Amino acid sequence: MFFSTSPVATVVLVTVMGVTAFAASPVLGALVRRFAGSAPTLASALASSSSNVGVAVGSWAAGVALASPLRQAGPPLVGTVTAALTLVPLTALALMRATRSDDHAAASDPSPRGRDRVG
Repeated sequence: MFFSTSPVATVVLVTVMGVTAFAASPVLGALVRRFAGSAPTLASALASSSSNVGVAVGSWAAGVALASPLRQAGPPLVGTVTAALTLVPLTALALMRATRSDDHAAASDPSPRGRDRVG
């Protein structure tokens, strides 16, 4: 593989990975506080804690995969599976939002059914 033996490609890809990972954190923190209601401090603490748990579990799973017969292919496989699994709740949230938007649009439809049009 080209990327596994190229130091330049490795540095570039790790840098891109770090920039994207650190760019998501403030956005996620702001969203957590926005929807936290009356407990923004608790929500922020839980968001940070869950992130740390994710790092610990991911590191453990990558270590187990590295020690498995998969050897060096194990950790990237763990990362790929984890990334794919994040699409499950993301898709569910997107579908819920789309359904809610459709319901809201139907409820606020100003169609003239049963109403006199003012205008």
